[in-house]
Amino acid sequence: MNLQREHLARIFSTVENPRPVSSYAMVDGNEWRPFAASWTRCIHSHGLDPAKSAPLTALGPTELHEHRQSYEEWLRIAGDELDHLFAAVRVIGFSVSFASPEGVILAERSDYSKDHYCEADRPGTVWSENIVGTNGVGTALAEMRSTAVYLGDHFYADFANYCCVATPVFGPEAELMGAINLSVCNPLMQEETHRLVYGIAQRSAERLDERAFRERFRAHSVVRLTPRAGRAALIALDVDQQIVGADRAARGLLGMAESTPGGSVWSYFERDRRLVENGTTPASFELRGLRAGLRVTASLTPPLDRAIAARPVAKAGHSLDDRDSARPRLPAPAAAAAIPDLDACAGSDPRMLNNARLLRRVIGSRLPILLLGETGVGKDTLARAIHLESERAGKPFVAFNCAAVPETLIDSELFGYGSGAFTGARREGNAGRLAEADGGVLFLDEIGDMPYALQTRLLRVLETGEVMPLGAGKMRRVDIQVIAATNQDLEKRIAARTFRQDLYYRLAGAVIHVPSLRERTDLDGLIDRLLAHAAEGRDIRLDPAARSVLRSHRWPGNVRELKHVLFRAVQIANGGVIRPADLMMGHEGAMAVDDALDEPAETGGAAKAAVAAAERGAIAEAMERAGGNVEACARLLGMSRATLYRKIRRHGLEF
Repeated sequence: MNLQREHLARIFSTVENPRPVSSYAMVDGNEWRPFAASWTRCIHSHGLDPAKSAPLTALGPTELHEHRQSYEEWLRIAGDELDHLFAAVRVIGFSVSFASPEGVILAERSDYSKDHYCEADRPGTVWSENIVGTNGVGTALAEMRSTAVYLGDHFYADFANYCCVATPVFGPEAELMGAINLSVCNPLMQEETHRLVYGIAQRSAERLDERAFRERFRAHSVVRLTPRAGRAALIALDVDQQIVGADRAARGLLGMAESTPGGSVWSYFERDRRLVENGTTPASFELRGLRAGLRVTASLTPPLDRAIAARPVAKAGHSLDDRDSARPRLPAPAAAAAIPDLDACAGSDPRMLNNARLLRRVIGSRLPILLLGETGVGKDTLARAIHLESERAGKPFVAFNCAAVPETLIDSELFGYGSGAFTGARREGNAGRLAEADGGVLFLDEIGDMPYALQTRLLRVLETGEVMPLGAGKMRRVDIQVIAATNQDLEKRIAARTFRQDLYYRLAGAVIHVPSLRERTDLDGLIDRLLAHAAEGRDIRLDPAARSVLRSHRWPGNVRELKHVLFRAVQIANGGVIRPADLMMGHEGAMAVDDALDEPAETGGAAKAAVAAAERGAIAEAMERAGGNVEACARLLGMSRATLYRKIRRHGLEF
């Protein structure tokens, strides 16, 4: 009760006696914990009462499904980033989630630790600031910038043990797409650690923004503009150096109108022949702005998909505040072009080359394909490559994870339902994933986890080519190529009577065993390809000692783990070279990744290693953004020069 009184007294004292913004801790020129302004809004604008319990609301299963559908393409793009981010922060207890512009949690990555999981932070919960007061997601969306909410900064005392960091993400045309959220329930969390997580979240959102922008403008040259201080910006150019796209940072940097950008790049910069001469090869050089004092380092990336480079880009014309119409609008051809083909999946490994040869023989036969292999070997990527090389490439690819959907929803999600089939059902019904895949490919991931009762319905569909949505009253014919995947031993599941033997025989038209990463003979080639992908056009290389560490690791997480390790190393590496310490995988890096992932968050080793790596990466990136200026770097990081010098020495950084 005393803690509740202290919390209320702090809120009302802060709101009634506001301090100058400059008196709060700043990062990047912004107040990184803007609780004072948020508390004022909560009381004066939202009419909330901190003495009451938090009125947290949540969408029902059907409402959540409908809401997620609006952001399905964006969630696909965000998936890898959420995985990478979770791999970086899980050892210090944090969960990672993605929220819609309305503040609804759509997806999450978590260990669901009983000690550190934020129970209120589940998918479907609504975290709008005008409903639940000051919180990471809601306040970040209200202020349209990165926000940290540390313990008692929350408006309601119900969440006073939570530490949250959230940062908005923006689409290729500067439209708000939602927010990345990191949260932990830990009343002992140190503020310095929380500040580091704030920086990690910012960089994660920037990477996600950039990934979406580059995918949207694959057919155009993309120029990354890095100012002396502040966030890098992106513009897309056509062959005549006309600006056809600009992200939110570019619009702010160049003073563009909020409407769809246009005009020549030379309307903003002094003419430079290098931008024209290097149109077909990557290049980096300095550009001088027409506005006094503006100088940027321009990094040019040629069109990634030259086959569609001549196609015009439709301009949607969304303003930054056009939230109702802000939806993912990424072109299907560009998205498909980013998927590796069978040759890329196979590499030079003999088993995978045999798999590719077999798949090419059966791809056009409508024979079901069953992919078997450990978690993380890339079964989903292989399924997409099969679709890409089949005659159904221009038709839908519908993925359905049998383990990710609650058992009570699998029936309606997979098979669909008719109008008014049950309470809460959509008036127009739901076609279901089987019907959505008509003419294309249905990928049933984690098929070994499908409930036994529903296996009979699936078997009937595969045998007859007909599906009966719940409450629809009539059959619908579907033409689908089925690809199923599992990491489970289906023969043992059959013996245990948890998987139907007749369904197994129906799915096992062509059985493909995907080898684990430790069994593959082409590790070096995979490392090089995944490193190039993680570097996203930057010149980053492995030194020989780091490559040796990668070769000797046993890779329990397979290709997915290798992706995470390289992704993290790219962020941490100094001077464009990845060294053993940057990998965090052996004696050089404090501990192996798989050991770190298994270590409880409350124990010291893994958490300290993760925080140290994050801190090193944050300092290196801030120093690069500050152009080597220590005072500017300290301001970006919100610390004194003395503290910064001490940390530079501790991490062995050189500038």
